Amino acid sequence: MISKIYNSKGFQSALPWIVLLIGMISFLYGKFGNIENQQVSAVFSDIGKVFLTGGIFGVLLKSMQFMGIFKEEIIKVIYEPKFLENRNDLPELWEKMSTVLFQNKFPNVSEKLLKDVRETYFPTKEITYYENSEHQIELRVIDKANKIIKITETATLDVVCENSKITTSYLFGHSTDDISKFKLLKFTIDGSKPKNSVTKTEEMYGEKFEVTTTELKGKERYAVEKASERTIDLKIDNIIGFDSKKILHKLKIQFHHDEDVEVELMKSGILGNFTLKKENATFKEYQFDGIVYPEQGYNVAIKLK
Repeated sequence: MISKIYNSKGFQSALPWIVLLIGMISFLYGKFGNIENQQVSAVFSDIGKVFLTGGIFGVLLKSMQFMGIFKEEIIKVIYEPKFLENRNDLPELWEKMSTVLFQNKFPNVSEKLLKDVRETYFPTKEITYYENSEHQIELRVIDKANKIIKITETATLDVVCENSKITTSYLFGHSTDDISKFKLLKFTIDGSKPKNSVTKTEEMYGEKFEVTTTELKGKERYAVEKASERTIDLKIDNIIGFDSKKILHKLKIQFHHDEDVEVELMKSGILGNFTLKKENATFKEYQFDGIVYPEQGYNVAIKLK
């Protein structure tokens, strides 16, 4: 029972004050109490001094411990996400913390560096991203003498929305030049051909493109599949490529090709490297499990042996 009371939080918190009170009473009794024996009076005074010193030290120690705990709790509250959401100076706060993090290096370019990181790599304005994209690329020689290659591409991915109330869109495009003879073989969303797609011709980089836009609404995730074929003349251009329009998480690329076709995969801006998972004379598979940011992707150089 006594041990239980002694170990209780209430008693432990009150103990310094109890010691302080005992010390004060003992000291005052020794000094001003009606004690005829001077030795006994001195003993009470000394005991009082010892208890007073211990009590004061205990109170100060408890106060410092309390201030430490209080400080820790304040820090927890300050950096609690719910509290941070109500601050209107988050960009400035983030910049100060980031500056400390990279130890004030490159002060002449730090402002532009932080601006690019905040606007490009932080999805503050994005409401959707892509996930688990797989690219099946088949390369077949149809005229070796003239270096003409037929390319069939099948791409799948998931469009992930912030919530089901969001209205967004998925778009893709291709060049309208007559040389490539582009043909869309398949385009489905959640296994069905969309009925609300709109296709327009736009000019980009001095070249005309046919861009198809499809509105998406009512769900948090959509499964997209697209297949197409085209021919390319390796004497004119032997590079094909891909760049993501939105943040993309995880990308797998598989090449199926003839034995006399060589492919070289080159990353384009991504922060990391593709991993070669499988390879034989007519097949290569690459995997990237990181984040592909907008305007990043890959290029492929095609050669004939």
